[in-house]
Amino acid sequence: MKNCILLVALLHLSLSMSAQSEIHWDRTGNGFWHTASNWDLNRIPNAMDTVYIEHDSVLIGNGIVAEAGRVIVGASSVSGVGLAVFDTGKLIVTPATKQTTAIELIESSLFNIGLIKISNHITGIHIDKESRLINQDSIVLNECNVGISNFNQLDNQEAGYIYLLAGWSGNGAIENFDSIENSGIIDLYGRVSVNSMGYLGDTASHFDNSGYLESIESARSLELRSGTITNTGFLNCEGLDFGLVMDEHSSFANGGKFLIPGGNNGVDSEGLLINTDTIIVENTGSSLTFTGPAGKLLNESLGVIKIGDQYAGNGLNLFTGSTSENFGLLEIYSVTDVGINLWSAFVSGSMVNYGTITIDSCAIGLKSLNTRYSVINLGGQISITNFDLGIDMGGNLINELS
Repeated sequence: MKNCILLVALLHLSLSMSAQSEIHWDRTGNGFWHTASNWDLNRIPNAMDTVYIEHDSVLIGNGIVAEAGRVIVGASSVSGVGLAVFDTGKLIVTPATKQTTAIELIESSLFNIGLIKISNHITGIHIDKESRLINQDSIVLNECNVGISNFNQLDNQEAGYIYLLAGWSGNGAIENFDSIENSGIIDLYGRVSVNSMGYLGDTASHFDNSGYLESIESARSLELRSGTITNTGFLNCEGLDFGLVMDEHSSFANGGKFLIPGGNNGVDSEGLLINTDTIIVENTGSSLTFTGPAGKLLNESLGVIKIGDQYAGNGLNLFTGSTSENFGLLEIYSVTDVGINLWSAFVSGSMVNYGTITIDSCAIGLKSLNTRYSVINLGGQISITNFDLGIDMGGNLINELS
């Protein structure tokens, strides 16, 4: 008889827990997450629940620790829906079993000046094309295939800190399809992908960094596909294979500090890279590679590019019609093979120098295998020292006063 009673009690508990796995905001209360009467089940959500906030703005206030297995904020064609985490408030979304998306924003907003902690999801935070995330404090994501998937606006403000440790497959720490603005700190163990690729019609995706971003331990730290990056802060990108990859429709304007301190390769670009401040690529294989007619390196008069201490490969590669213009300082040192390597089978390309290029300690300083590439020095200075072979040119070498 006792066993029968116990079995019935356990069955009742199991059914109760199953029935309580979905909980909805019912619009009848005061706006506070921690008020039980604000929820349709007349209790506060717990770590097992899928939470739906489809109306109003909900507040997780000072000292409140809110838990959920998953949170969906917003609904189609419903305006004014949002979730805010204040000061010492916390939102913890860490289910026992892996879920699809921890926090999903549907035509809504998420505002954080507290702590949001997420783990064990395929996607940490999904921001749809009508939503936005504003962060002024701390967001920590762990064991998510994609940390943040952004289709509209991710704004990490000056005091904001986003830490992403991409676990499981580690496909990407941030996947961006529209706009990211960072003036705080983003610390990534994964990839930042800036990608429009037709998902939003003619809208180009963009990442604007005036703060600090570190992306390490991913195959590609930064990846641009029909996207743009503007950096006036600090970027530290050590990809296992590449620090930066750009397609022919992308551009990167660096007006801050861009560092690639290691990896198999530094930059692999079919697009435009403009530098007005500092780029340093060290301890890699081939450091900077530009390919195709849209591939271009433009180093402005105040720009400094340093490439060196390589364990393999070339310093600067210009392939298949890509070009470079240097008005500032390009410094290449301790390169295993060729300092500057030029090659194209069919399309003509050029390297034009108005500034200063120094190449030191390499097998070959400057090399062009065929006649497709021209090296034009217009009033600048090119210095090659400590080499096995200084210049090996199959194309034109033009040296003129400006």
